[in-house]
Amino acid sequence: MSQRPSTRQAAGATDQYEIRPFEPGDRAEYLTLFDRVLSGGDDEWFAWKYADNPFADHVPIVVATDGDSVVGAKSAVPQRVRVGDRAVDALQPADTMVDPAHRRQGLFSRMTEVMKERYADRSQQLFFNFPNEMTLAGGKKHGWVEVGRVPTYYRIQRTRGIVGGELPAPLDRGLDLLDPVFDAYLTARGKLAPSSPPGVTVEENEDVPADVLADLYERAVPDELHVERSAAFYDWRFENPKWTYQTYLAGLAGSSGRLSEPDVGVVVGTSTIDGQDVANVVDVAPLAGGARLRALRAALERVCERHADADVIAVSGHAIPADLLSSLGFLADTDVPLSLVSSPSALASHPLTENGSWSIDGRNIRRMDDWLVTFADQDTR
Repeated sequence: MSQRPSTRQAAGATDQYEIRPFEPGDRAEYLTLFDRVLSGGDDEWFAWKYADNPFADHVPIVVATDGDSVVGAKSAVPQRVRVGDRAVDALQPADTMVDPAHRRQGLFSRMTEVMKERYADRSQQLFFNFPNEMTLAGGKKHGWVEVGRVPTYYRIQRTRGIVGGELPAPLDRGLDLLDPVFDAYLTARGKLAPSSPPGVTVEENEDVPADVLADLYERAVPDELHVERSAAFYDWRFENPKWTYQTYLAGLAGSSGRLSEPDVGVVVGTSTIDGQDVANVVDVAPLAGGARLRALRAALERVCERHADADVIAVSGHAIPADLLSSLGFLADTDVPLSLVSSPSALASHPLTENGSWSIDGRNIRRMDDWLVTFADQDTR
């Protein structure tokens, strides 16, 4: 194994900076920088996302320091990526930041190269992430490839749910005029939708039953690349302190009329973002298989009913069939009209295998059709 990567100087950069792995004493400085550049980080969030992550025995962050100050950081969330019966260690870069006073010094590039070097001979097989446009452009200079775009489907219940922040007064008033249009659309979709599946009951839980969801996941493990859903994953993933989660379990009713055994589980996360009340369908288990569809429709109908007061309900990726979402009034951000005001999330990848292979068990990490993604695979929801 290589020694601890660290650099003090690179071409075109001054020698005042050191690029090195994160140390426990960096935590307060990291959070101060996070609040200044990205906002919203605190000790509880950091402990959940990085320090207590069950898929690594260290904090996978590279920092740039200027003296005693942390002025840049490139972080990664440890994950397990699975294809069929094989699971490999992976890292999802996230929360990349450079202090505004220290930009244009090559720190993004230097941190990226140190992180690549640090994990070149460890157990991790790949990087994969969902970068914004600026980070994606920077990553491509260091070997990342844009795999494709991940659609998000929105059920718009108030037009403000897709527009964040303050608007000029004329636009603000015009936005209110669009609410009846979306109300009429949802009403029309509701009249056209198939009736609720008979014999299916839905049970609501104010927590996330990790063992139940892990069992459902194992019933139909996808052939595509995806983050493995173990009980450890569910226990960790849905402790995100920035969101509140509920689970909807659906299946055939027993003789008592209550749920006998679930055929599907749907996890919903709720939060307030830029003043908008958002409900995300974060995950579904199983991720694949036609046997779950009757129960899945019933669960999603209940989700829409329970979260009717949210400004928007959102679903990411292809784990839920697009025609089912459409029948429930969801619109894709890949299609007009949402494509005019929203952009699908990018998925990017980079191999970490010794031979630089882009393939894992016959699946190409550069090919969108070889991935299956939901919000649960993405670090922020």
